Amino acid sequence: MTNPRLTFGEMTTYGELARGVHPADELGLQMAMALGQPDPPSPPFAVVPVLLDGSHIGWLASVRYVWGGTCYEFRSISGNTNFSCATKDAILDHLQEVLQLSS
Repeated sequence: MTNPRLTFGEMTTYGELARGVHPADELGLQMAMALGQPDPPSPPFAVVPVLLDGSHIGWLASVRYVWGGTCYEFRSISGNTNFSCATKDAILDHLQEVLQLSS
């Protein structure tokens, strides 16, 4: 469950689907986030601002790949904190741990 101090801004979606890259390939992941092809059924690439106590601290991104995988990534405003997970629940749990909001 998400902590009440942690909120999210308005989602921005992009009509791109990342090309087939393996999730363990960091350089390939960065390239795949920039490349893609149209995918009409659902937004394959979405970015959501993350707010802590109303202050913008970073962004959550969701990338859906051609080969069927999905990657969720958090990037802080400073760029010093970056991590990714395979599920929405895992990224939110890890974000709460990093922000020391877990009980």
